[in-house]
Amino acid sequence: MKDIKKLIIILTIFIIIIIVALVIILQNKDAINNAIEENNYIPDETSESNELEKDIVLETNDSTFFSVESNLKNYILYLKVKNSKALYELYSQEYINKNQITQENILNKVDKIETDSYEFKLKKLYLNESYMYTVYYAEGILLQDGNETNKYFIVYVDQETLSWALEPITENEYKAIVNGTKKDEQNKITRTQYNKFVQSVVNEEDLARKYFEDYVYYAVHNIQKSYDMLDKEYKSKKYENISKYQQYLNNKKEQLTSMDRYSIKKQTDFATEEQYNEYLNDLTVKGLKEYSIKKEANYTQCICIDDYGSYYIFRITSPMQYTVILDTYSIDLPEFTATYQKSTETERVLLNIQKFFDAINNKDYEYAYSKLDETYRNNNFKTLADFEKYAKENFYEQNKLLASTPVKQGTDYIWNVTILDANDRLSSSSITRSFVMRLGEGTDFIMSFGLQ
Repeated sequence: MKDIKKLIIILTIFIIIIIVALVIILQNKDAINNAIEENNYIPDETSESNELEKDIVLETNDSTFFSVESNLKNYILYLKVKNSKALYELYSQEYINKNQITQENILNKVDKIETDSYEFKLKKLYLNESYMYTVYYAEGILLQDGNETNKYFIVYVDQETLSWALEPITENEYKAIVNGTKKDEQNKITRTQYNKFVQSVVNEEDLARKYFEDYVYYAVHNIQKSYDMLDKEYKSKKYENISKYQQYLNNKKEQLTSMDRYSIKKQTDFATEEQYNEYLNDLTVKGLKEYSIKKEANYTQCICIDDYGSYYIFRITSPMQYTVILDTYSIDLPEFTATYQKSTETERVLLNIQKFFDAINNKDYEYAYSKLDETYRNNNFKTLADFEKYAKENFYEQNKLLASTPVKQGTDYIWNVTILDANDRLSSSSITRSFVMRLGEGTDFIMSFGLQ
């Protein structure tokens, strides 16, 4: 009898467990159905199809990116010279049909370029390889006498025939496409006289120069855009607002302008040809002096040094997508920190003196001022303006260092340094100063120097 009661109890518990499980399953099923209805979710085959459609990605190959740019520059040239045959052969058949274009009316339906001062720059390139041949979605700017116009294109490239075609599109169409809308496949491109796709080869110097010139252009002509290019950590520490950054650019205006080819004046800017020739004779063009490029885990690092000794450290995630750091001392960069850590104490002192003068050369008087010993600073330069005035009057525009052997006194190092004028090729003039430095934690330091 007891065994029967036990059996009944076990069966009852088992049935309760089954009922609870069924309730949970039904509730989950209702939740799934509700989610599907609310989000218009279509499962299984269509879901997989949606994933397949999301195959539009940023182009990461430099040669491909600049090949597309080069061919689009040819297209812009044909607009400039009004070559109707070339333009007609370059537009896709779909675009021609849609806009009722003929070779006779094409010049009335295309962009106008009336100035000799123009250039096209490709800024971003997506690709879609799900078609018969590669399709690119290009975003660029057209510069005309310093004025920027955003331009967007679909570019079709047939690698078999080495031919290409394009369609100008609107910004909204471009955004819709790169956000996942799929474009219908085009017919095979027929090779013609003007639609050969020219492939470019870029070396490291070409790349370094492109990034260097791109940043310099925006630093001179578009402060907000160049401010947006700054590395996030660097910007928050160095230029927490655009006013401080603008002050930095104002201090460097003459240097930056001398490196910006778009700032070179034209003959029409002068009253006479004689004035223009005099301007050309006095014109000194500066620019990129040194560069190095290194692949990192998540980006390519390009370090550029201009003719004034200023650094530009580009972190590139894809062609023409980059952030920039404008010095080697404001934040601890891994490669410079590694060098510092491997150095002896006396070598660190010299590295820090070089940092101090890098800041002076860079017109970054605030950083140099912040490294002065507090007591020394209060006694000699009560304000940043006082220090800036002294630095401008007592150091060179660009300073180069020669150092002797340091002497250690307690925790301080005393180092006599000869300072040369970096702009004087003969180094015929020099300044001698005695520097006192105390090393701090990490890469920190404080210093003072003889005023003489």
